[in-house]
Amino acid sequence: MNLFKGLFFLIILALTITLYPKTEHVLNNKITIDIQFSSAEKEIYLIRGDFPFDFDVRNQSNLLQIDIPKTTSLIMTDAVKNDNRSQVESNVDPTKELTISFHLEDLPYYYSHYYFPYKTLVVELNKHTQKRLYKKLIVIDPGHGAYSDDKEIWDLYDCGVIGSTGIYESVINLNIAKLVQNELEDNGATVIMTRESEKNRNTLRFAQRGLLVNDVKPDLFISIHQNGSIYQSPRGFVVYYSNPVAYKLADSIAKEMVQKTPIPFRYLFNGKFELIESMNLQAKTLIECGFLTNPLDEKVLIKEENQEKIAAAIATGIINFFEN
Repeated sequence: MNLFKGLFFLIILALTITLYPKTEHVLNNKITIDIQFSSAEKEIYLIRGDFPFDFDVRNQSNLLQIDIPKTTSLIMTDAVKNDNRSQVESNVDPTKELTISFHLEDLPYYYSHYYFPYKTLVVELNKHTQKRLYKKLIVIDPGHGAYSDDKEIWDLYDCGVIGSTGIYESVINLNIAKLVQNELEDNGATVIMTRESEKNRNTLRFAQRGLLVNDVKPDLFISIHQNGSIYQSPRGFVVYYSNPVAYKLADSIAKEMVQKTPIPFRYLFNGKFELIESMNLQAKTLIECGFLTNPLDEKVLIKEENQEKIAAAIATGIINFFEN
């Protein structure tokens, strides 16, 4: 009898949880849009809710749109209505989803950050391109380039693949990485390099690079490499990913590489590398820019102008990843 009563109670409880309507405050969030700063160079908007909220950011054709579900009322301050260059518009549709639109003709580059404890989304619109990666921290790893940890083989230098011309992979990796660093810093990012020179005994070893990333907690990590094979025929660039966020990053870089470099596209590869998987970070990828063991790829990769094209493509792919 006691067992029957217990089962009966659990059934009633389950039905109550299933059928009981959601509390109104979960469905009805009041959103307020205010402007914190406005000038010809920059605008900063504060989007606040009565309680924490989900949102989705879309950027298409000079129009930045932010969708906030479960919203039934909106307050737009007089400052937003009268003192802005981005012609802010808003609409709450019948499904209770709020869409806030910013026109980006005058201020085309944006940065956004959500402060969950304060129920506030900050949207900053900027005029200049160097703000595109504003407040972004990026770690670039020029692959290889370290001496052995083993004292018995202390002089063993990890140069990576060696091309038929005698060029070290580690040298090309560093050249491209420095060019990517310059591009990202020109766009407002703070960049940390895991190494900045060749044949420096103070260069971080393999495991130390993963510890560095976990320590500084960057927004993105990229490791730059060149590929190799026992055969001469394989060629083309490969970008690796191991999670959905990393896939978007890899895909964004690959699209730019296809358009801007003479290296053919080989594939995106879903694979796990010990170094990358040791990082507590989602936005991470490793790119093999080409095969040094392929004569055609090597001929392209050793030229400075092509290294510049590869670096520009990688940097643009990173920028597009953050903006979209």
